[in-house]
Amino acid sequence: LVRSAGPQEATFQEIAALQEIEFAHREEHPLPDDFAASVAMQLFKYPSEEVLRGPFAVDEWKPEVIQEYLDSMRPERSLVFVTSSAFAAEAAAGDAAAKGWRTEKWYGARFKEDPID
Repeated sequence: LVRSAGPQEATFQEIAALQEIEFAHREEHPLPDDFAASVAMQLFKYPSEEVLRGPFAVDEWKPEVIQEYLDSMRPERSLVFVTSSAFAAEAAAGDAAAKGWRTEKWYGARFKEDPID
């Protein structure tokens, strides 16, 4: 539905207004060390004069950029994670490896990859 309708400026304006509200009502007195760490990380993404507002800024209407993102959002490009204790028995079964179950090397978590049909 969103892809067929294409970029909508009214939606963009609504998102921009919501971001301005969120910026105006952000936490007034964050812990100093949290604030310093957050601002330091933002300096990698935004110029120093925009570092406080940068994560909230939605300033430019660029429908071609939005369309590019919409075009790239396809099922074949997606990665879906499903986690559940219901998989525990299957992952621990003797034939788990034959069914595609593997063990993640750092944490030892069991996982498998399946294509989305």
